[in-house]
Amino acid sequence: MIFGGLLVFSILLLVFYAIRMERSVRVLPHLIPYDEAIYGREPLFRLLQGKTVSVIIGAHNVEGNVARCIETVLESTFLDPEYFECIVIDDESTDGTYLELAEIARAKHDPRLRVMYGQPCPSGEIWIGKSWACFQAVRQARGDYILFLDAGMQLQPGSLESALVALVHQDAGLLSFFPENDMTNVAAKIVEPAITIAHLASPWLAATHNPKSAAAFAGGGFMLFTRDAYWTSGGYAGVGTVAQEDMELARKVKKAGFSVVIGLGPEMAKHSMPSGFTEMGESYARNFVCAFGHNTAFALVSAVILVMTFCLPWLGVIFGISELINGMYDIGTLQLGLATAGIGLQYCLRLRVEQLLHVPMTCWWAMGIAGFVLAAFDVISALKHGLDVLTWKDIPLPKER
Repeated sequence: MIFGGLLVFSILLLVFYAIRMERSVRVLPHLIPYDEAIYGREPLFRLLQGKTVSVIIGAHNVEGNVARCIETVLESTFLDPEYFECIVIDDESTDGTYLELAEIARAKHDPRLRVMYGQPCPSGEIWIGKSWACFQAVRQARGDYILFLDAGMQLQPGSLESALVALVHQDAGLLSFFPENDMTNVAAKIVEPAITIAHLASPWLAATHNPKSAAAFAGGGFMLFTRDAYWTSGGYAGVGTVAQEDMELARKVKKAGFSVVIGLGPEMAKHSMPSGFTEMGESYARNFVCAFGHNTAFALVSAVILVMTFCLPWLGVIFGISELINGMYDIGTLQLGLATAGIGLQYCLRLRVEQLLHVPMTCWWAMGIAGFVLAAFDVISALKHGLDVLTWKDIPLPKER
């Protein structure tokens, strides 16, 4: 009966996730690319009033992948060099990234594209992740609007213009959105949908649009700032020692008096996911404890909740069948019924995520595995944080101060 009670609690958690997700979705704008064929260029030019846009891409060990990102950025916008620039900075790569960037710049000969070679971090200073590279690049940017773009993002035509329109109309200082995730490997297909569900059900998501709340949510893959909001909030110089710099930047922008907009944008861009469980584990280990304010106890509680939410219904099927085999028909039938209800709720959540963000239903039946994997990432995150051995793309990260 104890296990039956746990199954009931699992169902309640799934219902809570569903309610939280729908509440968040109601306040999130759904962004679609700007259609030049329908609206023309003149309305956008009137809206921008001669202001310029800078796109900054930090590139660290992305040889073979960064070219597509740059191509989509240059091809996605009709803005000419007078109003638009794309700055790509090599972030001390140890592979052939910089040589590839130099070759791209030479081959394209596009006046909108600039390639920078990032300098080493000054001795004695602490900069975590991509913050130092972005800090260097933004000092060279001339844009009134500044977009920081992950090297794994692929923009769709009109997406930059659409983001600019939304930023101006919302009178916001920062805009970010959930892109479509390009899940071409098994690890991403299993784990990422559960992460997406957790993100969409996050209390910080809906609170981002509440001016009375200090909470803010943003995704580092696409962060579009007004120049005023970026520099007033302190920019990357103010988050150089923070592992989860995107969320901290959003909070600082909001604290500085600017509004933050987070939207749904699967038609706007596609984001390449980590290539396997190892790379994914490194990424999430860096972020999980940070998301809970560096409280390892909260991270461990989160691991328990993940297991109860995503794993328990599938375990219920196994235990229910076992009870039936052993002749415990009443208990077995009850457990199978509760487990089936929980799995049904998981299916509905996955279906909703597919509708919202084009996450395919492939491997939806692996939600139980995803729960165990994410719980393991949570525990590893807590352990690495406690032992001060966090990494970013295999680079040891200094302890945050």
